[in-house]
Formats: sequence, C-alpha cells, structure tokens
Amino acid sequence: MKGRIEKYVCLIAAVLLWGSSEVVNASYLMFYFTPMTDYELCDLFENEEPITESDILIKEEFDRFRDETPHVKIQRLEDFILKKVQENPNAIEWCGIYSQFCFFRGTPQKAYSCLKRACEELQTQTAQAWFLLAALEREFLKNNENAYQYIRRAIELEPDDPSFLFLLGTFLEQDGKYVESIQYFTKAIKATDDTPGGYAYRAVNYIHLGEYAKAAADLEHALSGEWVRNPDCYFYLVGCYLHLNQTENAIDLLSRAVEQFPREAAFPLIRYLIQDRKSDKPLPENLFTPGIQITFKPEKRI
Repeated sequence: MKGRIEKYVCLIAAVLLWGSSEVVNASYLMFYFTPMTDYELCDLFENEEPITESDILIKEEFDRFRDETPHVKIQRLEDFILKKVQENPNAIEWCGIYSQFCFFRGTPQKAYSCLKRACEELQTQTAQAWFLLAALEREFLKNNENAYQYIRRAIELEPDDPSFLFLLGTFLEQDGKYVESIQYFTKAIKATDDTPGGYAYRAVNYIHLGEYAKAAADLEHALSGEWVRNPDCYFYLVGCYLHLNQTENAIDLLSRAVEQFPREAAFPLIRYLIQDRKSDKPLPENLFTPGIQITFKPEKRI
C-alpha cells in the first residue's frame, strides 16, 4: 500500500511541481508595473506636485481637460506626451516619460520605439530604461540576445538594484542556466536585506539541479516572511520534503496549507495520498472543497 501511495505522490509532484518552470514565467513587465485605470491615473496627476519643467507642462495640459471624462483626459495627455517625443527626438526625458506612461496604461508595446531610441541611439545612463527595454525584447519580440545585453547594461549602471538582478536571474532560470541564475538571485537577496522572494526564486533553481535540501531551506525561509500567502511555495516545499524522505514534515506543511488555502483542492488530496493508510478505504467524498470543478468518484480506490 505504501509503495502505491508513493507512486501517486510522485505522479502528482511531477504534474504540479516539476511539470514546467512557469513559476517565474509571469509577465516581466506587469510584475514590476501594475497597470492603472484611467481614474487612478487622473488621481495621480491631480494630486502630484510638479517638480521639473516637463512635470509643469504635463500638469497644465491635464488641467485643460479637467471637465472631460477620465478616459478622454488620459488619452489626450498621452497624445500630448507623444507629440513632445516627436518634436524632441533627442530628448531622453520625454522618451522616458512616454515609456512610463505606456507601462502604467497597460500598453508597454507602445513604449518600445522610445526606449530603443533612448538606449541605443542616445545611450541613456538611466538604468531603468535598459531594464524595461530588456523586458520588452524578451516578452514581445522574443529576442533573447538583445534582452540579455540590455539587462546586463542596466546592472552595469546600477549593480545593486534587486529588480535588475531578479530579471536576469529569471532569464537564466528559464534558459536552463541554473547555476548562474542562483548567483544573481543570491546577489538580489543580499541587495534586498533577505527579502523572502529572492529565496523562493533561488529555490526553483536548486530544485532543477536536484539540490532539494538547499531548496527546502530557501523555501522555509520564504514561508517565514511575506511569501506565507504564496501557494507555489507550499507545493515546492512539499515536493522537496518528499524527495528528502521527510514525510511527516510534508504532512505537517500540507495541514498548514489546507488552513491557509481552503479552496485549493490539491493540498488535501496530496495530504491524503501520503498518509500511511492500512486498508483500501475509498477516498472520502468531501476530499475536495465544494465549488471547485473537479470530476471525482468517491468509489475510486487507491
């Protein structure tokens, strides 16, 4: 019976934990820039005090359309900023403003030509521009060579910025360069005073390399902080415990996960499967949380 349970556990672990590397495959851009609604952007421009000359011009333009709807105001403001870019093709500042505006409107593709000009033609010393261009090249143009070149340039300009280190670490992990990826996530951890996220991402690389003890240590650290609400950390750590033959730790962690994520059906299922059962009892009818669409027959036996 125990051997059969272990086979089921291995199958679930393969599907849920090691079936792909999608854990860090989210949109690079939206991870760093959460799009804002037109209403939120209007609040931003209404309440922000202008500092630079460009800020003052943008504020004046925004005030011209104060009686318009938020969508109209923001669209006209975007048109105004784009016009400034076209009138001043060598003005790095306006290129940067337009690029950032596009990111916060949720249309980062529009920023590409401005960023490309600012970085390649004007050789901007603003690391953030190189970072954004790297993400665009990777995500939309699938140009990995350029993406690596641009993110490394950003790190040259600001070697301790954790966002840049995280992005390069992510590129490397997705391309199977796990040892080098670990190096950059380690640098990111040091740069962010042990932020739990760095440990979680580094753990993924250790798992790829089969270094489950190191991965478990990193995931335990991540779960001790802000990543306690991240279900992926629990899945990965359970898998590490199973590989390390720490079944009791896996069951204890799954018990925590069931309490933390009551609507996550896989947690009680895995916990049930790895418990040492003495008979061929059928799976309980209430194994899955109500409301989750999973086909399940209670008469099915392990």
